[in-house]
Amino acid sequence: MKQTKAGRAYGLAAFCFAAAAVFGVLGGLELWHIHSLRLRGEVVLGHVVASDIPECVGGRGGCSHPRRDWIEVEYVTLAGQKLRHKTTGGIRDSATVGSWIEVRYDRENPQLVQDAYSPLGYTVPLAVSGGFTALFLVFAALLMRKRRRDD
Repeated sequence: MKQTKAGRAYGLAAFCFAAAAVFGVLGGLELWHIHSLRLRGEVVLGHVVASDIPECVGGRGGCSHPRRDWIEVEYVTLAGQKLRHKTTGGIRDSATVGSWIEVRYDRENPQLVQDAYSPLGYTVPLAVSGGFTALFLVFAALLMRKRRRDD
């Protein structure tokens, strides 16, 4: 059974709507996670015990600005529980192994931890999820418009 151009455009538009929904929901969940961590998070001092520095960015003849994928922080919750967990994204340059930084953890789920002064905040998740959602919605709308012209 041969599929028409309009049928292909309709199928692709449906895929784009589904992809927009997935990016919108995942982005919303990530933003809610960040927001709830900021609302009910507790700030404590943490000791950086490990770090991953996969590459250097910029600088001539050396590593003047390391890009970190994660750091591992050891911290004690306000309830006295000693924890050690990795945090990713939004790690400031001063967070080197052996240094002390302020971390924010979720008092309901203390394994969720983030640099208390993360430079990323809401911007990156909102830009990525919102951007892809908008892109897929626009593409789907263009495909639906094309389908109507082909009918």
